[in-house]
Amino acid sequence: MRAYYDTNTMHVICFSESVDDGDYVEVVDTSAVIKNLNAGMIPTIKDGELFFISDRASLYKRVRERRSLLLEEADAYRNKLFDQSLLNGVEPAEEDIIAVAAYRQQLRDIVETNTPENIVWPKKPWQIK
Repeated sequence: MRAYYDTNTMHVICFSESVDDGDYVEVVDTSAVIKNLNAGMIPTIKDGELFFISDRASLYKRVRERRSLLLEEADAYRNKLFDQSLLNGVEPAEEDIIAVAAYRQQLRDIVETNTPENIVWPKKPWQIK
């Protein structure tokens, strides 16, 4: 397979075995190409070699998707705290409520306090104890 690219931007235009016109590099590992493309990476050429760069929009999308799942999990934990208090007649500990609220805020702020390549996820307060 060949990776055809734009000589101005060095971005790959297409992968093909049948195109005969244009600048290209030979691709040896097609499974790696498929894996990187499916991961949202952008193929480009540098020093005559094919490599992949991060698509920041795709990275941010994956971060937001994980954040949504973690927020749902935190909501379920918070609801469990309050459900147990209703069933047992005992208020949840204030430090637990504050810890979950702080955790949820850290999750909401995650894209403003980190780059998508270097996300530092906060610890789940119910797993710290």
